[in-house]
Amino acid sequence: MVGYCWRRLQRAAMGYARRKLCISVVVHSWELGQLLASALRYSNQMRSQNNIFTLAFSAASTHVMCGGLDDVVRRYDVETQNERVFRGHSGTIRQISNHPAHDYLFLSACEDGTVVLYDARTPHGRQAYLSTNSEFSGCTYHPVLHDLFLTTDARGRCYLRDARMAFETGGVVKGGAVRQYVTTVSRRSDQQLANPEASSVAFDSTGERFAIVFQAYYPTIYATFDEYPIAICNGANSLDATDSRTYANCCTTKHGSFGGTHDSYYGTGSDDFRGYAWKLPDTQTLVAARQEVDLGTWVADADEKAVGFTTSMSAPRVQPLVLDAPAFRLTGHSTIVNSLLFHPHEPLVVTSGVESFARLHSPFDQGGFERTPVNVRELPKEPTERERAFLRALRRGAHGDLEGDEAAIAFFDEVVREESGNEEYMFVSRPCGEERPTEDE
Repeated sequence: MVGYCWRRLQRAAMGYARRKLCISVVVHSWELGQLLASALRYSNQMRSQNNIFTLAFSAASTHVMCGGLDDVVRRYDVETQNERVFRGHSGTIRQISNHPAHDYLFLSACEDGTVVLYDARTPHGRQAYLSTNSEFSGCTYHPVLHDLFLTTDARGRCYLRDARMAFETGGVVKGGAVRQYVTTVSRRSDQQLANPEASSVAFDSTGERFAIVFQAYYPTIYATFDEYPIAICNGANSLDATDSRTYANCCTTKHGSFGGTHDSYYGTGSDDFRGYAWKLPDTQTLVAARQEVDLGTWVADADEKAVGFTTSMSAPRVQPLVLDAPAFRLTGHSTIVNSLLFHPHEPLVVTSGVESFARLHSPFDQGGFERTPVNVRELPKEPTERERAFLRALRRGAHGDLEGDEAAIAFFDEVVREESGNEEYMFVSRPCGEERPTEDE
């Protein structure tokens, strides 16, 4: 029932997006100092008729790519504003990743179950693809070892792949994987494993670590050359113990990033209208803190709600260190925050979500900044009569009389109300039997 509710809400959200949104890609040109001193004054619009889920700059920042509901990758020349459309998918594009060194190479991951490799120097662009038996949810190049890239999918699987093998036949490939990461979760009280859906994936700047944002679970940190996770980030011990809501990810697709000195922070958005960031110990410390529990001890002694990662029901359980106290939380939004992005060099963080704006945060008053609110908007227990009429209209396929952010807030308030408290979601709707799934399953 919970899984059905989530898929129903997803379909409703997609319908809402298609009816209500005509998103423009807006390319701004500015120096950081200009940005901090004044509002953005120069922009060029390059239109897409559907919701955009992913943006990426090319290696030399000469082009920006976007993808989303309209099944194509759009590549814009930042200087000339010329647009080129790349076709190669038959579903929603979830993530685009540009080659770290070559301006003309990029990957796109799609819900049609393919990752496509493009070369913008060629007439058709599309060079090769690999496929899987599920929807791809993410792909990202390793920032240093350029032949390697990560993929994630709706079945929770995450692979480190070598492009030299993954695309060598130029056709349907279920290979190129040099490592499969353990993403299957076991709970003491359940007699089956669960695979939380991977919402997105991101490397740190060195490629030493990466993070997966899981649907209905928590952001999970991995060391690239270690198959088991090394940390789990949640908000159980949030800064303000009086809050009734904390980190959650059940309602929308979330993206996160690493930042700070030595990429020692990781942050992402949350259903409780905040952005969250955690301070990460170094990899060696996290690996040393990780615990492995043999099956006998797990069955006999573990707490009923204890969670561990494993490859099968009979294998040991691995419990990463839980980072339950975020280093900071960011407010300023009235509804769900989907993404958090650290600036690579300056003490700046950008958050964005369901609303039609992004918010720039800094620990310092940079001039023109407003002090961030301490609290976030309370989630109403019930919709207003006007919001009820709007939601009824959406269910009938009509537009309703709310527009813009007001409409988005009303819609996603209802989504959050329906999904809140679904702590059992992952084990009810994401079971995977007694073994972790592979690409042959």
